[in-house]
Formats: sequence, structure tokens, C-alpha cells
Amino acid sequence: MRWFKSIFCLGLFAIIIYSGIQLGKPYFRYYSFKSKIEDISKFELERDKIMNEIIRVVNEMNIPVKEEEIVLEGVKGRYAVEVSWSEKVNLFDIYEREYDFYLTVGR
Repeated sequence: MRWFKSIFCLGLFAIIIYSGIQLGKPYFRYYSFKSKIEDISKFELERDKIMNEIIRVVNEMNIPVKEEEIVLEGVKGRYAVEVSWSEKVNLFDIYEREYDFYLTVGR
């Protein structure tokens, strides 16, 4: 009986850790993406290069954003980037949560 209690507690602990990681992934991706976009918008000077870099990062990080949804405004050296997207997290088909992200960088 004692080993059953230990296995149950270990399984419960594993489920809690797994759920925390799954619920935290979208936020980690958001903050990583924001950091990369800030760097790109500061150091790139040409609009086309900035857009290409943003699209590369979106694809690299598997962020569900299409090119048409990226708003890039400004003049050489002073660009603002606006992007928004939603991500769904499903935990064991019991709990589902949708996260909405809105990112504004620059200006």
C-alpha cells in the first residue's frame, strides 16, 4: 500500500509539472519573440530586411502568424512592428485555454 501512495504522488507531481510547462510555453515563446523583434527593429535599416527577418523568426519559432498580419511602419532606422496572434493549449482534452498575444515594438 505504501508503494501505491508513492507512485500516485509521483504521477500527480509529473502531471502538475507537465501542465505547468504546457501552460507556460506560449508566454516563453511570446517573450522570446518580443526580444528578437526588438533586436531586429533596432539594428536593421531596410524595410525588406526587417520583414524577411521577422518572417524567418516567426517560422523558426512556430508562431501562428501570416505575413499579412505583420504591420511594419516607420522610416529608415525608426520602425514600429505590430503583430497579434492566438495560441490554444489543450491539457489531456480536459482543459483548454486560448492565449491572445499583441506585440508592439518600436516608436
